Amino acid sequence: MPRPLPVTVGLPSFGDLFPVDRLDEVVDLAVAVEQAGLDGVVVPEHVVMGPNTADYPWGDFPVPPEAPW
Repeated sequence: MPRPLPVTVGLPSFGDLFPVDRLDEVVDLAVAVEQAGLDGVVVPEHVVMGPNTADYPWGDFPVPPEAPW
């Protein structure tokens, strides 16, 4: 029997969705994912963010470069 594909959830951790003072809510969402029995979470991050997002290859960049990561 083929193994089922894992199901993961991408959690936003930047921009207006979760300001720096509300990052505990990202942890709450991760706990909810685990309790629902899903396989994992993905949390985007960038160590270095350049000022020019015009060449972002996947469409418009979702937040401005000055957004807190």
